[in-house]
Amino acid sequence: MLKIIKYLKSGLALSAIVAMSVGLSSGAVAAADEEKEDDKKEGQRVVKVDCNKGDDVQDVLDQYVFETKILVLIIEGKCELEEPVEVTRNNVEFVGAGPYEQRGHISGLLDVQGGRGVYIGDNMILDNLNVEYGQVFLDAGEGTITINVGLGVNYQSVLTIGAEDSAGSVVVNPAINLINQSLLLIQPDENASDGSVTTGNINASLQSAIRIRAASIGDMNLGSDSHAYFDSDVANSGEGLVTLGCDDDHSRYWGVLDETVFDVDNTVCIGM
Repeated sequence: MLKIIKYLKSGLALSAIVAMSVGLSSGAVAAADEEKEDDKKEGQRVVKVDCNKGDDVQDVLDQYVFETKILVLIIEGKCELEEPVEVTRNNVEFVGAGPYEQRGHISGLLDVQGGRGVYIGDNMILDNLNVEYGQVFLDAGEGTITINVGLGVNYQSVLTIGAEDSAGSVVVNPAINLINQSLLLIQPDENASDGSVTTGNINASLQSAIRIRAASIGDMNLGSDSHAYFDSDVANSGEGLVTLGCDDDHSRYWGVLDETVFDVDNTVCIGM
């Protein structure tokens, strides 16, 4: 639960941007009242949200929207949403209560609107994640993260998938879409070799950038002066070779394309 502190101290995502130029339910109230002294000393507020008992994620976020402590939400059960959950404050962690039937499942849209240092942790299922003007980390730790319906990274946002000490798995389907000077980093740390990241297609447009050190990916398309950098540990998440396309002469890729992974003969993109 101290992942955010590590990320904020490292400044990894912000450095990468410069380099690449781009009302609580009763159950939740009771949990908040039982906050441990150790959590207070570490600048955290830990709240359990048991959606099986009717707790509401948005109510908790609204209750602590102006608090400066790191807000750790331990999600249990399937949270059926009538409206999107909006995250507008900084430094929020979503962590599942445990594996298997204890996994936290936000069924609907988790919408990060300007929140920075938002952390999606292990044993979480999201149907849909959208980030605008925000900074989000997906780190499965020793567990799993699954996104079922899609992921959008928009308007100068940063999404980092994977971390140095993560040995879990992250699966994003069916696609990741980046728009308007946004940045995607997948397994950026060279020591993050034990974890796995699998995505569907990745699309970037309007001066967005992608850095993939290690992942299994689907097809990729770059447009409107967008760029991608590939390290050697990139694999194909589908049955055929990865198709890489660029919609304009200003969109380009860096790195060597592995012919066993990429459809090199049909790549319509300028390499550097």
